Amino acid sequence: FLEKTHAFDTETKARIGRKMVLVAVVTALILFATGALLMRLLHITGGAVAVAGGILLALLAIKMASGTTEKPHDETGIPVDPE
Repeated sequence: FLEKTHAFDTETKARIGRKMVLVAVVTALILFATGALLMRLLHITGGAVAVAGGILLALLAIKMASGTTEKPHDETGIPVDPE
């Protein structure tokens, strides 16, 4: 978020942040409401979800600990539309 919005003013950053949080909350509520049904339909156990979550967290931690592997992109000077 910080890397992508560093060129925007404070008001635009706050608006983008609110939109991101709103999307995350709505997605979480939908998954919370339909999660048990999806798990039952797809025959996924709670243990399998716990193992998959642990693997995802481990991969995220390894990526965060190893640092960035991509070179930073050069700024083109063209203003980006925040929408």
